Amino acid sequence: MTEITVYLDIYLFLNLFINGFILFIVSLLLNCKLKFTGFFFADITASLFGLVICLPSMSIFFSMSIKLFSSILVSVIAFGNKHFMCVLKNAFIYLSVTTMYSALTIWGSSSFKVNNLIYINNNEIYYNLPISFLILLLMFLMVFYSIVKKILMSKKPEELMYDCFIELNGKNTVIKAFLDTGNSLKDVITGLPVIIIGRHAAESILNDIENFLELKSYTEKLKIIPYKTADGMSSILPAFKPDRVTVNGNSIDVIVAVSKDDFNKNDEYNCLLNKNCFH
Repeated sequence: MTEITVYLDIYLFLNLFINGFILFIVSLLLNCKLKFTGFFFADITASLFGLVICLPSMSIFFSMSIKLFSSILVSVIAFGNKHFMCVLKNAFIYLSVTTMYSALTIWGSSSFKVNNLIYINNNEIYYNLPISFLILLLMFLMVFYSIVKKILMSKKPEELMYDCFIELNGKNTVIKAFLDTGNSLKDVITGLPVIIIGRHAAESILNDIENFLELKSYTEKLKIIPYKTADGMSSILPAFKPDRVTVNGNSIDVIVAVSKDDFNKNDEYNCLLNKNCFH
């Protein structure tokens, strides 16, 4: 086997760049807003775990265990989540994208006959390849993401249903929510997307629903959301900043507006999610 020198500074720089891009793609696939702090530390953590390439060769079982542990840790740092199954899902998607990129790199280097510029050890890869080549592979991943995203977004109505958990001042409610692709409301002050819940759903977390709907009940979290109806008329919705909102276990940062009426007579859902609340 041809020997290859691993330059740690180059390796760490490439890992930071590649892992950062992979985290970005994973966040898009998860419909999860990636905060800078989580992204920064997750990127560094993933890159540092890559240094196992410099250690003596391990057994496949041990190296795979480290890879799995690092994927879970990086996913938790980047995307959070207290729900075990969601953590595993996030880690699986992150590991899948990472593996796909590595496979693409190996395939590309083999196709262009530059195998001697790649070093593999302990399930980590050192790319002694032109940066333009690596960027090209990342762009290929972006195209793949676009295709997958298009497939995922072409869902049937029943597949656009979610479980929404809302907490405010120690009270909480769990309601069925529908992803309304026509809802792009946002708070003009914070810029946060706005989801809308029906009156019945709001009663369990708001103390004085009547006065709240009439804008007579003032709290520091009360907000006014202007909007236009289908016939072009302007109106407003009372809203509040919740303490916590999760959708299918994933935390989202949104404003919650309250409608005077419920949305679905058959109780299939009583919340309209915003198409931007996952980004």
